Amino acid sequence: MSVRSASLPLPVKGINSSLPVTQIDDAEMAEGLNFWLSPEGNFESRPGLTKLTTESNTGGAIKGIYYSPANSETLVASGTKLYKYASNGVTEIGTLSGTLTKVHMLDFNGATYVASGGILQSYNGTTLSDCTNTGTNDVPPAARYLQVRRDRLFVASDTESSLYYSGSYDGGDWGGGEGADGGIINVRKNDGANISGIVQVDGNLAVFKANLSNLSNPQPCSVSLLIGETPTDFVFYDIREGTSVVEPHTISPVLNDVVFCGNGGIFTLAQVQSFDNPRSFPISLKMRPTYRSYTPACACYADTRGYYIVVTNGYTFAYHVGMRAWFPWSHEGITMTYVANGGDDKVLFGSSTGHIYHLDDDGTTFSDDGTDPAWQLSTRAYDLKSPTAEKWFHKLYMTFQPLSGTGSVGVNYKKNSGETVLGSRSVSADTSTLAGWDGTFAWDTAGVGWDDDAMLQKGHMIRLRARNMQFQLVPTIPIRLVEWAVDYEPFRRTPPSWK
Repeated sequence: MSVRSASLPLPVKGINSSLPVTQIDDAEMAEGLNFWLSPEGNFESRPGLTKLTTESNTGGAIKGIYYSPANSETLVASGTKLYKYASNGVTEIGTLSGTLTKVHMLDFNGATYVASGGILQSYNGTTLSDCTNTGTNDVPPAARYLQVRRDRLFVASDTESSLYYSGSYDGGDWGGGEGADGGIINVRKNDGANISGIVQVDGNLAVFKANLSNLSNPQPCSVSLLIGETPTDFVFYDIREGTSVVEPHTISPVLNDVVFCGNGGIFTLAQVQSFDNPRSFPISLKMRPTYRSYTPACACYADTRGYYIVVTNGYTFAYHVGMRAWFPWSHEGITMTYVANGGDDKVLFGSSTGHIYHLDDDGTTFSDDGTDPAWQLSTRAYDLKSPTAEKWFHKLYMTFQPLSGTGSVGVNYKKNSGETVLGSRSVSADTSTLAGWDGTFAWDTAGVGWDDDAMLQKGHMIRLRARNMQFQLVPTIPIRLVEWAVDYEPFRRTPPSWK
């Protein structure tokens, strides 16, 4: 029979570890690590992380990062202290009132408010101090989560159902006494659950509740919505029961929706509002076998990059919102504890050692603080629309661009749905060979001629026989994968075993 050619789609739809390798989409990965779909639409090795702190002079693991537009400062919580980041290091501001493992910070009315599990605190750009009340009510005593809704600051406490709210544009009014405008309301009181998160949604306030003492089964769970213009109009109505947030620092507005890590996976608020049983199809469903091995710690939405980024106690998971695609990342020797948007369009990561890093997508950085991550991906097992026929796989064609350094790009070939390794091939790659012609007698002038478009086109002789073939890409340098294809020839159909 004649030799045929087939194009292999790039795995731009991310990882799918929830189905057999023969059943996932052609443009999905059965396994993948440290790749992404760039904002420019390129499938390539993900950017590296550059360390911003020259020495770890915080009190331990980073448990809060917040860029304050009010003070034009990046604030960092670590150990028992609040710091501000500047010039490759941090400077101590003051002592936190609580000892929570995660600290929430938010600007309101010109100051930054800090919830660390103790009394609510505020930072005015100079001093961190405990909040006071012009009325007779207690200032939120065990502050955990903060949210601004219209003209008021809302604070969820460590108690079961109490939700505090400030006066109108007044962080010193928490209610009680004549003329006070702040107060306390209870959300589903005595239901056995804690407030596990709050977020503003279309001018209203979504309140999540869960039993945080049993995260493996945090029932009862619920989501409620606070509506009303003034305290006399405040009304809660239930959105859904059975689903809620289990880590409040993963709640993030994403475009016109909210994404959060909940019981049973990662969800959107739109799912929770629209479907009776959203737990059956979380947006993390395709990577469930991979994701469920880890515990979410924090998340943020990197708007200009189009990614919702989740930090766990193992991998970091990057969700491309437009493609609905998940890309797992690993960080060799670094345990991430926090992620947040910083100033100057930076995505900041906090580590267990007290260091701060940023996602350095300048196009030249691909290592994490000098250590290369392990880049790899495994395709689906391709039967090329002939599932019963054995085939001779003659040649693999690949077009790629080395992005940094010198190394090799290896491919492992596997049959029997990825269970049997048939062989491997590799090709050397060196970015210095991709200078290209600049249109003059000088080579490699930045931004001129072919420099930005230089690619390597390689063909590997395979000469292997299989019904289906899985390709595992293992580069030792960061690359941009442009296209790949295979030449094959149908050999014969496999006879039925029960004949």
